[in-house]
Amino acid sequence: MFGASILPVANGGTGAATLGGANGVATLDGGGKLTAAQIPASLVGAVQYQGTWNATTNAPALVSSTGTKGFYYKVSVAGATAIDGVSQWNIGDTIIFDGATWDKIDGVANEVITVAGRFGNVVLAKADVGLGNVDNTSDVNKPVSTAQAAADALRALLAGGNAFTGAQAFGTTTGSQWNGLYQFGYNGGSRTGTEFIDSNATGGTAFGFTVNGAAIGSFGATNTKFVINAVLGLTLQSGNADTIVLDTSHNATFQGAAVSISPTAGVGYATGAGGTVVQATSKATGVTLNKVTGLVTMNAAALAAGAIVSFAVTNSALAATDQLVVTDESGGTLGGYGLNGRATGAGAGAIDVINRTAGSLSEAVVLRWSIIKSVNA
Repeated sequence: MFGASILPVANGGTGAATLGGANGVATLDGGGKLTAAQIPASLVGAVQYQGTWNATTNAPALVSSTGTKGFYYKVSVAGATAIDGVSQWNIGDTIIFDGATWDKIDGVANEVITVAGRFGNVVLAKADVGLGNVDNTSDVNKPVSTAQAAADALRALLAGGNAFTGAQAFGTTTGSQWNGLYQFGYNGGSRTGTEFIDSNATGGTAFGFTVNGAAIGSFGATNTKFVINAVLGLTLQSGNADTIVLDTSHNATFQGAAVSISPTAGVGYATGAGGTVVQATSKATGVTLNKVTGLVTMNAAALAAGAIVSFAVTNSALAATDQLVVTDESGGTLGGYGLNGRATGAGAGAIDVINRTAGSLSEAVVLRWSIIKSVNA
């Protein structure tokens, strides 16, 4: 029997009631396919590759919350198309529909999500990374700032590298104030190996120096110089003759007198130049104190009337020609002692003490000494 007839169950058929039903026969739709109600749940939503997707142009076109469950695409072109809240797509990512929304499966481990706050194929400008004022200029072509250019304009160019090949004159003077360096040069004649600051090589107007607005001195009108020698000493010259020389050991040599007009400062030693020492055992025991000035506390042993005692002084600051000046500081009978200090050789001296009274004295006399540098010629 042919056609669409249905055999009764009694004749070995299924019967109309079993078409598309449980334990029955599946039926086809108008397209020759099973209806959705007759497909097993295990087959619904199976993953099916649909090809590649361009995340920049959204091709093929995908719509949020719309699709076939299990359909997925591989991203072939990175982009920022927004699909179901996701807008960061890299090559290799997977976009798959779960039946309700499109989901993203990252295809790159530890991927960078954004660059300078941007997504997708980012091309940075220098302003994006805080370098808006930076120019891609080679070092040799870099300009200097306006302030630096002004400062450079005040400097003399050195011929032949770092050495002056003669006096470089520039700057001006107004009255007695220094408005600029009048002459700065290298003197290869009488003072080979020195640089100098010269008020005027042949004569002219004097000028002065100021520090923080206060005048500290001036140069004379002719050949008055500061000379800086090759070992960083400093010399003040007048008329090409040294007047004050300060060497690298902090020693100052004066061509003329060194005087003070201060009513309170005077000329002498400052803190750090002095020291103290205590005489042990007896009044004849020697002492050591390597200072140019200081105090010696003598032993309190008895000194008979009219007796003289001498003790040695070891002092590296004492030259054989120096004077050792000694005075009675305290601790003894007023006017009871006569004192004398003397150098006995390089680094050595002696102090003599006499009891001028008519009786024996047992006192710890405190003596003050100072060294005055002296020479024989």
